[in-house]
Amino acid sequence: MIYAANRHKKLSAVGLEVDSHVAEIADLKIQTRGLQDRVQIEVADVRNFRTDELFDILTLYNIMYPFTPIRNKKVAQSPSC
Repeated sequence: MIYAANRHKKLSAVGLEVDSHVAEIADLKIQTRGLQDRVQIEVADVRNFRTDELFDILTLYNIMYPFTPIRNKKVAQSPSC
């Protein structure tokens, strides 16, 4: 989402993250890049997420969580993310 928002200045995005620690890290990255007006992270499980908001596109990444929460946190903190 950060990459896409940087490239497409009219894009707005909502990300869902089940791990609150990973969501915090993602939110900090969004704020650091000045994207908080267009990109937001919500702590939620996509399987239970409900909203009246309409979206143009949906993408799913890492939906199986093959890593432990600690590994996910390390991946999220890496400079390449």
